[in-house]
Amino acid sequence: MPLSLLKKVVGEWENVRDFIRQDLQHIQTYLNGLPPIPDNLPPRSDSVFSSPTPAINTDLTDFFFINQQSEAIQSFTMNLTGEPVEGQRLTVRILDNGTPRVISWGSSFRSAEAPLPTTTTANTYLYVELVWNAITSTWDCLSTGDGTIAALPLHHVTHETGGSDAITSLSASVITSGTLGLARGGTHTDLSATGGTSKFLRQATAGSDITVVQPAFTDISGTLADGQLSSNVPLKNGTNAFTGANSFATSPLNLLVGQIAFPATQNPSSNVNTLDDYEEGTWTPTVDGSSGSGITYSTQVGHYVKIGKLVYVWFNITLTSIGTVSGQIFVNGFPFTNESTDNNPGHLGYWNSLASSWDIINILMSSGLTRGYLFGLTTPGASFSNFGGSDLGSSGQIIGAVSYIASA
Repeated sequence: MPLSLLKKVVGEWENVRDFIRQDLQHIQTYLNGLPPIPDNLPPRSDSVFSSPTPAINTDLTDFFFINQQSEAIQSFTMNLTGEPVEGQRLTVRILDNGTPRVISWGSSFRSAEAPLPTTTTANTYLYVELVWNAITSTWDCLSTGDGTIAALPLHHVTHETGGSDAITSLSASVITSGTLGLARGGTHTDLSATGGTSKFLRQATAGSDITVVQPAFTDISGTLADGQLSSNVPLKNGTNAFTGANSFATSPLNLLVGQIAFPATQNPSSNVNTLDDYEEGTWTPTVDGSSGSGITYSTQVGHYVKIGKLVYVWFNITLTSIGTVSGQIFVNGFPFTNESTDNNPGHLGYWNSLASSWDIINILMSSGLTRGYLFGLTTPGASFSNFGGSDLGSSGQIIGAVSYIASA
């Protein structure tokens, strides 16, 4: 190329460059004069007045609402259009016409952090927050809400120690899914797979993670402090069986059904102020002597009441034969062993058809045994003497009662 032509081309290029520079300066001046782009751009919205297959174009819509839905929604997928990108958000709001409506979402929607709702609540706005998942090619449900806190995904609810955003209370009837972090700023506890009903949030120790459990007896046992409600009394399986140290400091224990049940097998206490047993029952009294045998009966009846260690017994015995019994006579077979340090006394209140006359007949419990020996007075002012086999009579009857202290 001749040098003159080359110079001419270069000169033309420099002119074009100058023009471009001037145009860019003009554009920059124009842009500088424009107002700034706001950070809170309003969402692109669309709506429909009731439809069985709502049409949503996700390229043009961020917020879609349905008013006065008067029939079941058969599918949100059928008329869904657009080419969403990973992480794109979509909010759907539905209001029925006063009658709950069934909702079918179709294959383009998926339950994720919250389950997709399947019905509306009459006259209540239903909000559904969705995010596009490019891996599954579905709109994943993040949360739903119908005016209560129950359906919020709990990973958005975090209790922080102090601060203006610390949560002090929550009112929710159902926890469906998500995680809940408490006061530690660390690991969250997954609640998504708890399932079931009547679950409790349980914190084993101060500052530890919260878990969801089916309440066990050990989870709710403890002490009833003064001023606490009766709902804080540890109970077991509805049988009202108390455990632990339950203190009623200022008011008496009020038994609305009028009953206290003790276990069939006594749980003895060494505390002198503790009542550890109550029992009512029957027993079969017998009459024996220091020697011999062969006594027969027509009546052998016995009853007892045991309160703690105090035993009250009553007996009625009628003989048909005394056999070969001789020596000192005793009533045998008492329901509880007498304590080993005392011989507790009782008496006969009635006797009949004995072989000898008596003014008083008493019974003295033998220490450490389940028998009581008979003795008494034959006449007023006489000395006490033992009641022997020859005093019984073959058809004798004795009725008596004894109070004694059991060994346990």
